[in-house]
Amino acid sequence: MGLQPNLKFSQQILLFLSLPVVFQIVFVCLLTSNLAELVDCNKTEAAVTDVMMAANNFFANIASGAGSQILYKKTGDELDKKAFAGTLSAFSEEELRLRDMLQSRPSTARQVKPFEEMLLSLKEAFKKGIKALDSQDRIDEAVAFLQIRRSLNRADSLVHDLRRVLGEERQDIANRQKAVLERIYATIVAGLAFNLSMTVIFVLIFERKTARGFARLTDNIIALGAGRKLSGRVEGQYELAALDKVLHQVSDNL
Repeated sequence: MGLQPNLKFSQQILLFLSLPVVFQIVFVCLLTSNLAELVDCNKTEAAVTDVMMAANNFFANIASGAGSQILYKKTGDELDKKAFAGTLSAFSEEELRLRDMLQSRPSTARQVKPFEEMLLSLKEAFKKGIKALDSQDRIDEAVAFLQIRRSLNRADSLVHDLRRVLGEERQDIANRQKAVLERIYATIVAGLAFNLSMTVIFVLIFERKTARGFARLTDNIIALGAGRKLSGRVEGQYELAALDKVLHQVSDNL
């Protein structure tokens, strides 16, 4: 309530206008910052989902390739051999994509080396399997399928670790999203509360000081015109008080 009487009337109006504007600027900056962080969380979550889907597709192709190889071993059908070759082709195409995705994320970068070791073992096993299928050598077949089985076990372990890491990262992202949403809600509530409180305070200040000053000044002008004694002075150092002071001086001179 002490904003005046030491402020001029024009300064009071400027203050009443500038405070809400300054707050709105701060409010928009805070809200924009939180929304940008929320968008970043959503993008990160989408990237993690892409890695998980790529990993699932890749390891599904591994299992499909092993199944195609076993099926061809039993049937000797050229169609099964083509299916096996097609699976290997899809496997090779997704290999580079998944490796790049793993390297691009700090949380999965340490999985790249085990991934490459598993790939090397798996490729060797597939080559031996193809050679064994062509030669029909039982010993080569046994060695190849044993190596494939070991490679698939390594792949299963790698998938388990990868899902655990990605699951932890998704949980961290969910926690960040929750914290950002809470900050957004708090910012909005604080903004509404501030605007409401400033409105009430400004109305009370204007009513208690400026409006009453105008009312007293009006009464004194009417009293001066009617030749009556003027009422009390308008307190303060702003324009209304100065004008009221002049009215009292004129009244005293008359």
